[in-house]
Amino acid sequence: ANSDKRYSMTRLCVGQFPRWLNNHVREYKKDMELHDHMKRILDQDGRLLIGTDGGSTQRTLGARVAYCAVAMKGMTKGYPVPGMDQTSYAAEVWGVLQAMLAIQGLTGRICILVDNKAVVDELHGWLTEQRGAYANMPATWFEICRVIKSTNAVIKARWIPSHTKQNAKFIIPEGWTEEECRELNDRADKECTKGQGRLDTDI
Repeated sequence: ANSDKRYSMTRLCVGQFPRWLNNHVREYKKDMELHDHMKRILDQDGRLLIGTDGGSTQRTLGARVAYCAVAMKGMTKGYPVPGMDQTSYAAEVWGVLQAMLAIQGLTGRICILVDNKAVVDELHGWLTEQRGAYANMPATWFEICRVIKSTNAVIKARWIPSHTKQNAKFIIPEGWTEEECRELNDRADKECTKGQGRLDTDI
């Protein structure tokens, strides 16, 4: 069992999910309100631009809690990240997860904007099948990969500078403007900031 666990943590491929993490997968639930809104946009435009963000904050009693957000045309939604010892990386990945869960069953061209370089590089690697192993947050990344494997949508990931790097250059996804991209990122960031302020140590 120990050797299986060590193997799973260093080489966790799509379709080879270890039994010891099965319970975690069943906790992931699609936000149907988010899904339905995405579907309306895709039915109308045939494409969808999504901005995700996440952040963590130190609370009383040494607890570090996190919050994430997903933004698109006409909707912004926030989500607390489970647990009491979280990181900004975990919050960023959780935001991507919420978007990916909602994408399930949809078709069309989708672009996800992420302002964390490590997270967007990881996501791009799985989308382009250039990744074969990961160690950070394996259960969450596996669920993201499961959606990638099962979806008929064409999904791309792009890095966007955070609100503190407004002068930084980035590759603007085809069919959208820089203003549209930055507006979604700003909206997701503001929702995260508000959400972190609402979090208590008893979540």
